[in-house]
Amino acid sequence: MHSAGVMVSVCVCRFPSLLKRPYSKERFVLRSTQVSRSFTSALSFANGLFHGTGPLDGYQPVFIQSRPTGEDVLLRFFDHCPRYLTQVKNNKSLSDYIHECHSSDEAKRIVDKVQRILDPDHLVASISPKEVEMLRKMCLFELALFNNSDRWCRVFTEEDQVLLEYCSDFKDYWLKGHGSQLAWLSSGPLLLHVLEAMQQHTSQEVPGKLMQGGASTLETTAFFYFAHAETILPLVTFLGLFNDSQPLRHDNHRDMKDRQFVTGKIVPFSANLALVLYQCPD
Repeated sequence: MHSAGVMVSVCVCRFPSLLKRPYSKERFVLRSTQVSRSFTSALSFANGLFHGTGPLDGYQPVFIQSRPTGEDVLLRFFDHCPRYLTQVKNNKSLSDYIHECHSSDEAKRIVDKVQRILDPDHLVASISPKEVEMLRKMCLFELALFNNSDRWCRVFTEEDQVLLEYCSDFKDYWLKGHGSQLAWLSSGPLLLHVLEAMQQHTSQEVPGKLMQGGASTLETTAFFYFAHAETILPLVTFLGLFNDSQPLRHDNHRDMKDRQFVTGKIVPFSANLALVLYQCPD
């Protein structure tokens, strides 16, 4: 995240007014969830963004807002919508439907093959589809962090990876994306917050009015919020992005190989979404 902050600082030529004025907690509002990795990302990003501009040998201390996890309606809205929790996240019928992707004949063949590779002498109980998905995640993390595909990735062929990626996207589609209206509607408070910030910034009728979080929008240059894939995915869905002409189903992965809804591209590690307010000439 430090390199991302440096990149923002270097590319500030695209928004030349962004860093012309010195840091203040009202001018640059930073906020993260209370999850430690989000806070670390916020701190590292700020260190990169303001590198060399601060009073302590170039270091600029920053103020990062946060809310207790149980009260963070803005960035963890997915924890605070009772209808979403009941009708989507904890819906057994939907959960059973999502599981059908891992119950297909093709998925079962992957499970059997992984079992033969890892346990050729049948010394342990059968590997479950959930454990195979965990092995795939270990493969992805090891590849992303260490550029190593010789350990866990070796048990999967490219064809295996394509199907398992689809099943992962299929799950996110119905739990966080276009498949469930409540999933993306739950991000409404965050989108409303963004739109209100922009509207109030341009309005001359509300000088000094305070936004949620305590920052005057007429003073604020930028809001930097640090949260999770579960925050970004419903929000970009609400904006109508990455919407395919047909829904993802458990049985149509071959028809959806060119789909837009690929979570590895929408919300990869350190995914960012920038919403910019432009002032256009009359």
